Parts: sequence; C-alpha cells; structure tokens
Amino acid sequence: MLFSVVFSVDVPADCDGPTLRRSLRRALGVTRSASELRYLADEGGEDAQRWARAYCISGYGVLTRSQFAAFLEDFDHPEPEDCQTLGTLGGPANPYGIAPDINFRSDNPEWIASIRVTPIPECKPPGTPERAERAWQRVRSAILRHYADGWDAAQPRTYGPEYAAAVRREIARAKKRAVFRD
Repeated sequence: MLFSVVFSVDVPADCDGPTLRRSLRRALGVTRSASELRYLADEGGEDAQRWARAYCISGYGVLTRSQFAAFLEDFDHPEPEDCQTLGTLGGPANPYGIAPDINFRSDNPEWIASIRVTPIPECKPPGTPERAERAWQRVRSAILRHYADGWDAAQPRTYGPEYAAAVRREIARAKKRAVFRD
C-alpha cells in the first residue's frame, strides 16, 4: 500500500518543530514559510511572543509503508481521527479531483499540525461508485484500526510480545479475507 500525504505544521519561533529525516524531506518536497497563525500573537496572552515569528513547514507526496511509518515516528506518532472529512482537493493521490482522506491528529503541545492521508491500495479500482464507497470504508477502517492507540508500525514490540502477536494475527486474517479487494 502507498500513502498520499499532505501536511502543514505551524511552529512557534522558539521551537524546532518536527525533525523530518532527509529522505522524507526529499520525498515530500518540504518547504518552510511564514506561518498564517501569526494572528495568535495579536490576541496577546502568554504565548503571544512565541507565535509572533512563527513559521510553517509543509509538503506533500506519496510514501511507501516504511516511509509512512518513519513519517509518523518523526511527528511523534499522530493518531488517525475517526471523523468524516471533505477529502483532499488535488494532491499526489488524485491531482485532478477530490480524494477521500483520513485526518491524523498530533497531540504535541509544541506545534499545530494538519496531516491528511489518502491510502492507495495496490489493487484494481472498483468499477461502480457503490463498490468504490464500500472499498474506501474497508480501507479507512483498516487504517484506523492499524494506526490507532499509538501503535508504532516501526516498533511493534514496544507494546509487549502479546500485543505484537495480536497485531500480526490481525494482519494475517485481513490478508486472508482480502480486505482491500472486492
């Protein structure tokens, strides 16, 4: 499976923000610009100075499963939100229209991140809109289960051998059921 990723992270001036590996920066075409959240400085308060010179890191691209696991690790393991989104307009998964996506939430207090992910199964697309919707719901459910609760795809043993074995069994069952095919 491939993952189309579109992200934007607003970082206050006194923070380094997420440290993306060099290979991910190239794969995602990462750019840095002035943050649009500088208005937070105008609101005053204790964080006003932090946001006065804020900057934005953004990028998009298609990642392999191992690159996606590294991306999540670099962002302190954001979790997928079980909510309906309007999708991603354009982007690497569908440059000419809207692609369904999954929003990943980062609970890091140092930055504000927006991460939109469109999984791209490596199989033949369904023929009808109804089949496409059912296929998307199956893929979406699998992604929510797989990446929920802080599960680290790169290091499943951090949750103990029982948890890692349960995850491997679930993945094997999903492959047998052909979760990603009609």
